[in-house]
Amino acid sequence: MTLSPVKPFTKFYLDIKNGMKIEEVQGLFNYHFPKEGRFRQPEWSLNEMRENLNSDQKGVVIISDQNLNYILDPTDGRYNAEILIVYFQNGKVVETKYLPD
Repeated sequence: MTLSPVKPFTKFYLDIKNGMKIEEVQGLFNYHFPKEGRFRQPEWSLNEMRENLNSDQKGVVIISDQNLNYILDPTDGRYNAEILIVYFQNGKVVETKYLPD
């Protein structure tokens, strides 16, 4: 039995693959955090952006036009800084970043 929402949040992150569409990522989200599930659904937002991102400071520049931001649980201090950002270019995943609490 999973006692913390961190485990399904981490699994959600690990299941996201480059090339997936926004709808596929949201499908994984709903799979790991069903509306009537054991844990509250993380808060999320879809954002439009126009900036270059340095991928892990390795000199690779990723141009992203959208991102999905997920916050595990902003109402609970144990999980309010656990964040996942999924970057998209032309509607497909090009980068993910997991920021643990």
